[in-house]
Amino acid sequence: MNRLVRCPPFRVSECPNTLKRGHPPPRFDSRSQGAIPGSWRLPRHLPDHSTLEPPQRRSERRLPLLVLGLLLSAVTTLACRYNVRDVGFVDLETDSYHLYGFIRPETPADTVSLLRQLPATALRDCNVQVEIVNVDASTNHPALKHLSRGFADSLPTAVLVSPDGQALPLTLSRPGQSFQDSLASALGEVAASVKREEILRTVCQAFAGVLLIEGDRADENERARHVISRAIDAIGTQMRSMPKAIAEPPAMIVLDAAALLQERILLWSLGLAATRTALPRAVVLYGRARWIGPVMKGQEISEPNLTGLLSIIGADCECGLDVAWTLGTRLPVRWEEARHAQVARALAFDPESPLVKLEVSRIARRSTPPRAPSSSYQELGLSADRTPSAGCAPAVGSSNLKDGSGDTPPGGPAGEPMPLLGSASVLSRTLSSLAALAAISVSAGLFLFWRAGRRRPK
Repeated sequence: MNRLVRCPPFRVSECPNTLKRGHPPPRFDSRSQGAIPGSWRLPRHLPDHSTLEPPQRRSERRLPLLVLGLLLSAVTTLACRYNVRDVGFVDLETDSYHLYGFIRPETPADTVSLLRQLPATALRDCNVQVEIVNVDASTNHPALKHLSRGFADSLPTAVLVSPDGQALPLTLSRPGQSFQDSLASALGEVAASVKREEILRTVCQAFAGVLLIEGDRADENERARHVISRAIDAIGTQMRSMPKAIAEPPAMIVLDAAALLQERILLWSLGLAATRTALPRAVVLYGRARWIGPVMKGQEISEPNLTGLLSIIGADCECGLDVAWTLGTRLPVRWEEARHAQVARALAFDPESPLVKLEVSRIARRSTPPRAPSSSYQELGLSADRTPSAGCAPAVGSSNLKDGSGDTPPGGPAGEPMPLLGSASVLSRTLSSLAALAAISVSAGLFLFWRAGRRRPK
Protein backbone atom coordinates (compact mmCIF):
# COMPACT_ATOMS: atom_id res chain seq x y z
CA MET A 1 0.00 0.00 0.00
CA ASN A 2 1.40 3.34 -0.98
CA ARG A 3 1.99 5.84 1.83
CA LEU A 4 0.80 9.32 1.03
CA VAL A 5 2.75 12.38 2.07
CA ARG A 6 0.93 15.65 2.73
CA CYS A 7 2.89 18.68 1.54
CA PRO A 8 2.56 22.35 2.49
CA PRO A 9 0.10 24.50 0.61
CA PHE A 10 1.17 25.16 -2.93
CA ARG A 11 1.95 28.69 -4.10
CA VAL A 12 1.33 29.46 -7.72
CA SER A 13 4.22 31.94 -7.88
CA GLU A 14 6.71 29.20 -6.99
CA CYS A 15 5.99 27.04 -10.01
CA PRO A 16 3.81 28.97 -12.45
CA ASN A 17 4.31 26.58 -15.38
CA THR A 18 2.90 23.48 -13.63
CA LEU A 19 -0.65 24.70 -12.97
CA LYS A 20 -3.46 26.23 -14.84
CA ARG A 21 -5.86 28.73 -13.45
CA GLY A 22 -9.01 27.05 -11.89
CA HIS A 23 -7.46 23.56 -11.38
CA PRO A 24 -6.60 22.22 -7.91
CA PRO A 25 -3.04 21.08 -7.32
CA PRO A 26 -2.51 17.31 -7.82
CA ARG A 27 -1.26 14.81 -5.26
CA PHE A 28 1.85 12.69 -5.85
CA ASP A 29 2.92 9.39 -4.47
CA SER A 30 6.29 9.60 -2.70
CA ARG A 31 7.60 6.38 -4.27
CA SER A 32 5.95 5.99 -7.65
CA GLN A 33 5.50 9.76 -8.13
CA GLY A 34 1.95 9.04 -9.32
CA ALA A 35 -0.58 11.81 -8.97
CA ILE A 36 -3.04 11.22 -6.12
CA PRO A 37 -5.90 13.67 -5.58
CA GLY A 38 -5.69 15.81 -2.45
CA SER A 39 -1.89 16.04 -2.07
CA TRP A 40 1.14 16.71 -4.21
CA ARG A 41 4.94 16.57 -4.42
CA LEU A 42 7.18 17.75 -7.27
CA PRO A 43 8.43 14.92 -9.45
CA ARG A 44 12.13 14.32 -9.21
CA HIS A 45 12.70 14.98 -12.91
CA LEU A 46 11.44 18.59 -12.50
CA PRO A 47 13.84 21.33 -11.28
CA ASP A 48 13.52 22.60 -7.73
CA HIS A 49 12.89 26.36 -8.13
CA SER A 50 13.53 26.99 -4.45
CA THR A 51 17.27 26.44 -4.98
CA LEU A 52 17.55 28.91 -7.87
CA GLU A 53 18.72 32.50 -7.31
CA PRO A 54 15.85 35.01 -7.56
CA PRO A 55 16.08 37.49 -10.44
CA GLN A 56 16.28 40.44 -7.99
CA ARG A 57 19.33 38.96 -6.28
CA ARG A 58 21.01 38.34 -9.62
CA SER A 59 20.43 41.96 -10.61
CA GLU A 60 21.94 43.09 -7.32
CA ARG A 61 25.08 41.13 -8.04
CA ARG A 62 25.34 42.67 -11.49
CA LEU A 63 24.87 46.20 -10.16
CA PRO A 64 28.44 46.58 -8.80
CA LEU A 65 29.80 45.43 -12.15
CA LEU A 66 27.65 48.02 -13.87
CA VAL A 67 28.92 50.75 -11.54
CA LEU A 68 32.51 49.64 -12.15
CA GLY A 69 31.94 49.83 -15.88
CA LEU A 70 30.59 53.36 -15.53
CA LEU A 71 33.64 54.38 -13.53
CA LEU A 72 36.01 52.91 -16.10
CA SER A 73 34.17 54.61 -18.94
CA ALA A 74 34.32 57.91 -17.07
CA VAL A 75 38.07 57.54 -16.63
CA THR A 76 38.49 56.62 -20.28
CA THR A 77 36.65 59.70 -21.47
CA LEU A 78 39.07 61.88 -19.54
CA ALA A 79 41.94 60.77 -21.80
CA CYS A 80 42.46 62.40 -25.18
CA ARG A 81 42.97 60.23 -28.24
CA TYR A 82 45.05 62.91 -29.98
CA ASN A 83 48.49 64.32 -29.34
CA VAL A 84 49.76 67.65 -30.61
CA ARG A 85 51.15 66.06 -33.77
CA ASP A 86 47.72 64.56 -34.58
CA VAL A 87 46.02 67.92 -34.11
CA GLY A 88 48.55 69.48 -36.47
CA PHE A 89 47.15 67.42 -39.36
CA VAL A 90 43.59 68.73 -38.88
CA ASP A 91 42.70 71.69 -41.06
CA LEU A 92 40.25 73.97 -39.24
CA GLU A 93 40.29 76.34 -42.27
CA THR A 94 41.26 79.27 -40.06
CA ASP A 95 44.85 79.73 -41.23
CA SER A 96 44.56 80.00 -45.00
CA TYR A 97 46.58 82.28 -47.23
CA HIS A 98 44.78 84.72 -49.52
CA LEU A 99 45.73 85.59 -53.06
CA TYR A 100 44.10 88.84 -54.16
CA GLY A 101 44.04 89.72 -57.85
CA PHE A 102 43.49 93.44 -58.45
CA ILE A 103 41.87 94.68 -61.64
CA ARG A 104 40.16 97.80 -63.00
CA PRO A 105 36.95 98.12 -65.02
CA GLU A 106 39.02 98.68 -68.17
CA THR A 107 41.05 95.48 -67.69
CA PRO A 108 40.62 93.28 -70.81
CA ALA A 109 38.06 90.50 -70.45
CA ASP A 110 40.52 87.77 -71.45
CA THR A 111 42.91 88.91 -68.71
CA VAL A 112 40.16 88.84 -66.12
CA SER A 113 39.15 85.38 -67.31
CA LEU A 114 42.72 84.13 -66.87
CA LEU A 115 42.86 85.62 -63.38
CA ARG A 116 39.73 83.69 -62.45
CA GLN A 117 40.54 80.36 -64.09
CA LEU A 118 44.28 79.75 -63.70
CA PRO A 119 44.50 80.28 -59.90
CA ALA A 120 41.48 78.04 -59.31
CA THR A 121 43.29 75.23 -61.15
CA ALA A 122 46.87 75.78 -59.96
CA LEU A 123 45.96 76.31 -56.29
CA ARG A 124 43.15 73.75 -56.08
CA ASP A 125 44.83 71.56 -53.42
CA CYS A 126 46.61 74.41 -51.63
CA ASN A 127 45.66 76.31 -48.50
CA VAL A 128 45.34 79.47 -50.58
CA GLN A 129 42.05 81.20 -51.25
CA VAL A 130 41.73 83.35 -54.39
CA GLU A 131 39.68 86.51 -54.75
CA ILE A 132 39.49 89.06 -57.57
CA VAL A 133 39.08 92.66 -56.41
CA ASN A 134 37.99 95.54 -58.61
CA VAL A 135 39.79 98.53 -57.11
CA ASP A 136 37.25 101.03 -58.46
CA ALA A 137 34.08 99.10 -57.66
CA SER A 138 35.22 97.91 -54.20
CA THR A 139 36.83 100.97 -52.71
CA ASN A 140 36.31 99.76 -49.14
CA HIS A 141 37.64 96.23 -49.62
CA PRO A 142 40.00 95.22 -46.76
CA ALA A 143 42.56 93.84 -49.21
CA LEU A 144 43.25 97.28 -50.69
CA LYS A 145 45.50 98.09 -47.73
CA HIS A 146 47.97 95.54 -49.10
CA LEU A 147 48.12 97.21 -52.52
CA SER A 148 51.12 99.54 -52.66
CA ARG A 149 51.22 102.62 -54.85
CA GLY A 150 53.80 101.21 -57.23
CA PHE A 151 51.72 98.14 -57.97
CA ALA A 152 48.45 100.09 -58.07
CA ASP A 153 49.69 101.87 -61.20
CA SER A 154 50.49 98.60 -62.99
CA LEU A 155 47.23 96.66 -62.76
CA PRO A 156 46.42 93.85 -63.08
CA THR A 157 48.57 92.59 -60.22
CA ALA A 158 48.34 90.16 -57.33
CA VAL A 159 49.29 90.12 -53.65
CA LEU A 160 49.71 87.06 -51.44
CA VAL A 161 48.64 87.63 -47.82
CA SER A 162 49.60 85.25 -45.00
CA PRO A 163 47.36 84.37 -42.02
CA ASP A 164 49.52 86.72 -39.93
CA GLY A 165 48.86 89.68 -42.22
CA GLN A 166 52.13 89.73 -44.18
CA ALA A 167 51.78 90.83 -47.79
CA LEU A 168 53.95 89.70 -50.71
CA PRO A 169 53.40 91.37 -54.10
CA LEU A 170 53.62 89.02 -57.07
CA THR A 171 54.91 90.00 -60.48
CA LEU A 172 52.45 89.08 -63.23
CA SER A 173 54.28 90.77 -66.11
CA ARG A 174 57.72 89.32 -66.80
CA PRO A 175 59.99 90.36 -69.66
CA GLY A 176 59.79 88.07 -72.65
CA GLN A 177 56.68 86.23 -71.40
CA SER A 178 53.00 86.57 -72.11
CA PHE A 179 50.60 87.43 -69.33
CA GLN A 180 49.36 83.85 -69.21
CA ASP A 181 52.89 82.42 -68.86
CA SER A 182 53.85 85.00 -66.24
CA LEU A 183 50.72 84.24 -64.25
CA ALA A 184 51.30 80.49 -64.46
CA SER A 185 54.91 80.89 -63.25
CA ALA A 186 53.83 83.04 -60.30
CA LEU A 187 51.11 80.60 -59.29
CA GLY A 188 53.49 77.63 -59.55
CA GLU A 189 55.92 79.41 -57.24
CA VAL A 190 53.14 79.98 -54.70
CA ALA A 191 51.78 76.44 -54.86
CA ALA A 192 54.93 74.42 -54.28
CA SER A 193 58.71 74.31 -54.22
CA VAL A 194 61.37 71.63 -53.92
CA LYS A 195 62.06 72.24 -50.24
CA ARG A 196 58.40 72.52 -49.26
CA GLU A 197 57.73 69.16 -50.90
CA GLU A 198 60.61 67.69 -48.90
CA ILE A 199 59.16 69.19 -45.73
CA LEU A 200 55.78 67.62 -46.43
CA ARG A 201 57.26 64.19 -47.07
CA THR A 202 59.24 64.40 -43.84
CA VAL A 203 56.54 65.59 -41.46
CA CYS A 204 53.98 63.14 -42.84
CA GLN A 205 56.20 60.15 -42.11
CA ALA A 206 58.35 61.25 -39.17
CA PHE A 207 57.70 62.67 -35.71
CA ALA A 208 58.58 66.19 -36.90
CA GLY A 209 61.08 68.05 -39.03
CA VAL A 210 63.77 70.57 -38.10
CA LEU A 211 64.48 72.97 -40.97
CA LEU A 212 68.06 74.28 -40.91
CA ILE A 213 68.61 77.39 -43.04
CA GLU A 214 72.35 77.61 -43.47
CA GLY A 215 74.31 80.84 -43.25
CA ASP A 216 77.64 81.96 -44.62
CA ARG A 217 79.71 80.75 -41.64
CA ALA A 218 80.63 77.12 -42.17
CA ASP A 219 81.62 76.58 -38.52
CA GLU A 220 78.22 77.77 -37.28
CA ASN A 221 76.45 75.58 -39.84
CA GLU A 222 78.38 72.54 -38.64
CA ARG A 223 77.67 73.34 -35.00
CA ALA A 224 73.93 73.68 -35.76
CA ARG A 225 73.94 70.32 -37.54
CA HIS A 226 75.50 68.58 -34.54
CA VAL A 227 73.08 70.25 -32.12
CA ILE A 228 70.04 69.25 -34.19
CA SER A 229 71.32 65.68 -34.49
CA ARG A 230 71.76 65.39 -30.71
CA ALA A 231 68.26 66.78 -30.10
CA ILE A 232 66.80 64.28 -32.56
CA ASP A 233 68.61 61.41 -30.82
CA ALA A 234 67.33 62.60 -27.44
CA ILE A 235 63.73 62.66 -28.64
CA GLY A 236 64.16 59.27 -30.27
CA THR A 237 64.96 57.72 -26.88
CA GLN A 238 61.87 59.32 -25.32
CA MET A 239 59.35 58.32 -27.99
CA ARG A 240 58.45 55.04 -26.29
CA SER A 241 57.28 56.84 -23.15
CA MET A 242 55.08 59.33 -25.01
CA PRO A 243 51.26 59.02 -24.84
CA LYS A 244 50.98 57.86 -28.46
CA ALA A 245 53.46 55.85 -30.48
CA ILE A 246 55.00 57.47 -33.56
CA ALA A 247 56.94 55.35 -36.00
CA GLU A 248 59.92 57.48 -37.02
CA PRO A 249 61.93 60.03 -34.98
CA PRO A 250 62.34 63.66 -36.09
CA ALA A 251 64.42 64.41 -39.17
CA MET A 252 66.61 67.30 -40.24
CA ILE A 253 65.93 69.23 -43.45
CA VAL A 254 68.74 71.46 -44.75
CA LEU A 255 68.20 74.53 -46.92
CA ASP A 256 71.47 75.54 -48.53
CA ALA A 257 72.30 79.23 -48.64
CA ALA A 258 72.61 79.06 -52.43
CA ALA A 259 68.92 78.05 -52.79
CA LEU A 260 67.39 80.93 -50.83
CA LEU A 261 66.01 82.74 -53.87
CA GLN A 262 64.28 79.60 -55.14
CA GLU A 263 62.59 79.27 -51.73
CA ARG A 264 61.53 82.86 -51.22
CA ILE A 265 57.89 81.89 -50.63
CA LEU A 266 58.95 79.45 -47.92
CA LEU A 267 61.18 82.03 -46.26
CA TRP A 268 58.50 84.72 -46.55
CA SER A 269 55.94 82.48 -44.85
CA LEU A 270 58.45 82.09 -41.99
CA GLY A 271 58.86 85.86 -41.76
CA LEU A 272 62.32 85.82 -43.31
CA ALA A 273 63.85 87.53 -46.31
CA ALA A 274 65.47 85.57 -49.12
CA THR A 275 68.88 87.06 -48.36
CA ARG A 276 72.04 85.43 -47.09
CA THR A 277 72.94 85.80 -43.43
CA ALA A 278 76.10 84.99 -41.51
CA LEU A 279 74.45 82.77 -38.90
CA PRO A 280 72.20 79.76 -39.54
CA ARG A 281 68.55 79.68 -38.54
CA ALA A 282 66.32 76.77 -37.53
CA VAL A 283 62.56 76.12 -37.41
CA VAL A 284 60.62 73.16 -36.00
CA LEU A 285 57.86 71.86 -38.32
CA TYR A 286 55.21 69.17 -37.84
CA GLY A 287 51.73 68.07 -38.91
CA ARG A 288 50.41 69.63 -42.08
CA ALA A 289 53.58 71.71 -42.54
CA ARG A 290 52.99 73.78 -39.41
CA TRP A 291 55.84 75.51 -37.65
CA ILE A 292 55.91 75.78 -33.89
CA GLY A 293 57.93 78.19 -31.77
CA PRO A 294 60.16 81.00 -32.96
CA VAL A 295 62.84 81.15 -35.61
CA MET A 296 66.05 80.26 -33.76
CA LYS A 297 69.25 81.94 -34.88
CA GLY A 298 72.89 81.28 -34.08
CA GLN A 299 73.44 80.25 -30.47
CA GLU A 300 69.67 80.00 -29.95
CA ILE A 301 69.88 76.72 -31.87
CA SER A 302 70.58 74.64 -28.77
CA GLU A 303 69.72 71.12 -27.71
CA PRO A 304 67.47 72.18 -24.77
CA ASN A 305 65.50 74.57 -27.00
CA LEU A 306 64.99 71.96 -29.71
CA THR A 307 64.12 69.09 -27.36
CA GLY A 308 61.67 71.35 -25.54
CA LEU A 309 59.77 72.13 -28.73
CA LEU A 310 59.93 68.58 -30.06
CA SER A 311 58.68 67.07 -26.80
CA ILE A 312 55.64 69.35 -26.96
CA ILE A 313 54.73 67.83 -30.34
CA GLY A 314 54.47 64.38 -28.76
CA ALA A 315 52.45 65.52 -25.74
CA ASP A 316 48.80 64.74 -25.07
CA CYS A 317 46.60 67.59 -26.25
CA GLU A 318 44.42 67.25 -23.09
CA CYS A 319 47.26 67.62 -20.58
CA GLY A 320 46.83 71.38 -20.17
CA LEU A 321 48.59 72.45 -23.37
CA ASP A 322 47.70 75.75 -24.98
CA VAL A 323 46.69 74.07 -28.23
CA ALA A 324 46.06 77.41 -29.94
CA TRP A 325 49.76 78.15 -29.50
CA THR A 326 50.92 74.73 -30.65
CA LEU A 327 48.87 74.91 -33.86
CA GLY A 328 51.32 77.52 -35.09
CA THR A 329 51.18 78.72 -38.68
CA ARG A 330 50.91 76.55 -41.76
CA LEU A 331 53.21 76.95 -44.71
CA PRO A 332 51.62 77.42 -48.14
CA VAL A 333 51.70 73.85 -49.43
CA ARG A 334 49.82 71.57 -51.81
CA TRP A 335 47.90 68.87 -49.90
CA GLU A 336 46.89 66.25 -52.44
CA GLU A 337 44.39 63.45 -51.99
CA ALA A 338 47.07 60.73 -52.15
CA ARG A 339 49.02 62.37 -49.32
CA HIS A 340 45.84 62.75 -47.29
CA ALA A 341 45.05 59.05 -47.65
CA GLN A 342 48.59 58.12 -46.59
CA VAL A 343 48.36 60.28 -43.46
CA ALA A 344 44.90 58.94 -42.57
CA ARG A 345 46.21 55.37 -42.66
CA ALA A 346 49.19 56.25 -40.49
CA LEU A 347 47.10 58.16 -37.93
CA ALA A 348 44.30 55.55 -37.79
CA PHE A 349 41.72 58.34 -38.18
CA ASP A 350 40.64 60.73 -40.92
CA PRO A 351 41.84 64.30 -40.16
CA GLU A 352 39.24 65.60 -42.63
CA SER A 353 36.33 63.97 -40.81
CA PRO A 354 33.75 66.50 -39.55
CA LEU A 355 33.63 64.74 -36.18
CA VAL A 356 37.40 64.97 -35.82
CA LYS A 357 37.35 68.65 -36.76
CA LEU A 358 34.60 69.27 -34.23
CA GLU A 359 36.61 67.60 -31.47
CA VAL A 360 39.81 69.47 -32.36
CA SER A 361 37.98 72.80 -32.51
CA ARG A 362 36.55 72.06 -29.05
CA ILE A 363 40.07 71.47 -27.76
CA ALA A 364 41.35 74.64 -29.42
CA ARG A 365 38.53 76.75 -27.98
CA ARG A 366 39.68 75.90 -24.46
CA SER A 367 43.00 77.59 -25.20
CA THR A 368 43.88 81.24 -25.12
CA PRO A 369 42.38 83.06 -28.13
CA PRO A 370 45.00 84.31 -30.57
CA ARG A 371 45.85 87.98 -30.64
CA ALA A 372 45.46 90.21 -33.65
CA PRO A 373 48.57 90.25 -35.84
CA SER A 374 50.92 93.17 -35.62
CA SER A 375 51.46 95.52 -38.53
CA SER A 376 55.26 95.33 -38.23
CA TYR A 377 57.45 92.26 -38.02
CA GLN A 378 60.81 91.50 -36.51
CA GLU A 379 62.59 88.22 -35.85
CA LEU A 380 62.49 87.15 -32.21
CA GLY A 381 64.17 84.00 -31.02
CA LEU A 382 64.79 82.01 -27.90
CA SER A 383 66.90 83.53 -25.18
CA ALA A 384 70.21 81.69 -24.95
CA ASP A 385 70.21 81.62 -21.17
CA ARG A 386 66.58 80.54 -20.85
CA THR A 387 65.76 77.20 -22.38
CA PRO A 388 62.38 75.50 -22.37
CA SER A 389 61.58 72.11 -20.98
CA ALA A 390 58.93 69.62 -22.03
CA GLY A 391 56.43 71.40 -19.85
CA CYS A 392 57.21 74.96 -20.87
CA ALA A 393 57.03 76.78 -24.15
CA PRO A 394 59.92 78.80 -25.45
CA ALA A 395 59.93 82.52 -25.20
CA VAL A 396 57.05 83.18 -27.55
CA GLY A 397 53.44 84.13 -27.26
CA SER A 398 50.36 82.35 -28.47
CA SER A 399 51.46 82.49 -32.11
CA ASN A 400 54.71 82.19 -34.01
CA LEU A 401 56.92 85.23 -33.82
CA LYS A 402 58.09 86.12 -37.28
CA ASP A 403 60.18 88.91 -38.62
CA GLY A 404 58.32 91.38 -36.86
CA SER A 405 56.07 90.63 -34.15
CA GLY A 406 56.52 93.31 -31.59
CA ASP A 407 53.73 92.01 -29.42
CA THR A 408 54.55 91.07 -25.86
CA PRO A 409 53.56 87.52 -25.02
CA PRO A 410 50.81 87.24 -22.42
CA GLY A 411 52.20 86.83 -18.95
CA GLY A 412 55.57 88.44 -19.50
CA PRO A 413 57.89 90.16 -21.93
CA ALA A 414 59.62 88.38 -24.76
CA GLY A 415 62.65 86.48 -23.61
CA GLU A 416 60.96 84.91 -20.60
CA PRO A 417 59.64 81.36 -20.87
CA MET A 418 55.87 81.10 -20.85
CA PRO A 419 54.57 77.95 -19.13
CA LEU A 420 52.72 75.82 -21.60
CA LEU A 421 51.33 73.30 -19.14
CA GLY A 422 48.98 75.41 -17.09
CA SER A 423 49.24 74.03 -13.57
CA ALA A 424 46.01 75.69 -12.45
CA SER A 425 44.15 74.26 -15.43
CA VAL A 426 45.50 70.77 -14.83
CA LEU A 427 44.74 70.94 -11.10
CA SER A 428 41.18 72.15 -11.61
CA ARG A 429 40.51 69.52 -14.27
CA THR A 430 41.93 66.77 -12.05
CA LEU A 431 39.86 67.86 -9.05
CA SER A 432 36.73 68.04 -11.17
CA SER A 433 37.33 64.53 -12.50
CA LEU A 434 37.91 63.13 -9.01
CA ALA A 435 34.77 64.85 -7.74
CA ALA A 436 32.72 63.34 -10.56
CA LEU A 437 34.06 59.86 -9.84
CA ALA A 438 33.40 60.27 -6.11
CA ALA A 439 29.82 61.37 -6.79
CA ILE A 440 29.23 58.30 -8.95
CA SER A 441 30.67 56.00 -6.28
CA VAL A 442 28.61 57.54 -3.46
CA SER A 443 25.44 57.40 -5.53
CA ALA A 444 26.02 53.73 -6.34
CA GLY A 445 26.67 52.92 -2.66
CA LEU A 446 23.52 54.68 -1.49
CA PHE A 447 21.50 52.86 -4.10
CA LEU A 448 22.84 49.50 -2.92
CA PHE A 449 22.00 50.27 0.72
CA TRP A 450 18.51 51.41 -0.28
CA ARG A 451 17.86 48.21 -2.24
CA ALA A 452 19.16 46.07 0.63
CA GLY A 453 16.90 47.85 3.12
CA ARG A 454 13.81 47.27 1.00
CA ARG A 455 14.27 43.51 0.97
CA ARG A 456 15.23 43.19 4.65
CA PRO A 457 12.57 41.07 6.45
CA LYS A 458 10.40 43.02 8.86
